[in-house]
Amino acid sequence: MNRGKGLGVLGLIAAVFCTSADASIIEGSVTFSEPSEWSADVSYAVYAPGTYPGDRADKDTMYVYTYQVFNDASSTPTLSSFSVGLLDGAGAASPDDDPTYGVAGGVAPLLSRLVGSPPTSVQWTIDVDADEHTTLLLFSSPHSYTFKAATLANGGEGDTHLMPTPLPEPVSLSLLALGAVALVRRRRQRPGLAH
Repeated sequence: MNRGKGLGVLGLIAAVFCTSADASIIEGSVTFSEPSEWSADVSYAVYAPGTYPGDRADKDTMYVYTYQVFNDASSTPTLSSFSVGLLDGAGAASPDDDPTYGVAGGVAPLLSRLVGSPPTSVQWTIDVDADEHTTLLLFSSPHSYTFKAATLANGGEGDTHLMPTPLPEPVSLSLLALGAVALVRRRRQRPGLAH
């Protein structure tokens, strides 16, 4: 394979990955619980720039990360906080809530904030009793998603699961491209190999 052709193939692969990441939406739900104390579902979705249907000033230029906490009817304690871990350089901004989208009738957070400098998590202080749910909790980032630990707690006891969080820069794709370039170079430098 000649050098131009090899780099052209890498460029095509990079274009496919970047195009699909910008157009994708991921959504799901995770159950958090403390046995015999409480159980709650957290629904999540990540919207690519320009695809978030709710009310958000930066929705056309940033990825929007959304979460909605649903406390089970049989839970005894009030849920008090939900936090999502951040990777260094995640570019998380503007934690807030959106009462205009998601399941209506939710309880707004008491506080929405980035924790640490640089931020290591996004945290919402909530007050959600049994059979209640939050408004849509959200923040934005210029980066697409990966998964990192998120914690839902009732004041002291909490449960942790993986949830979507921003992935700074396309780290995996960069490493893949760097490895491919090194492999092509190595093959060219070995004597006796057919080109």
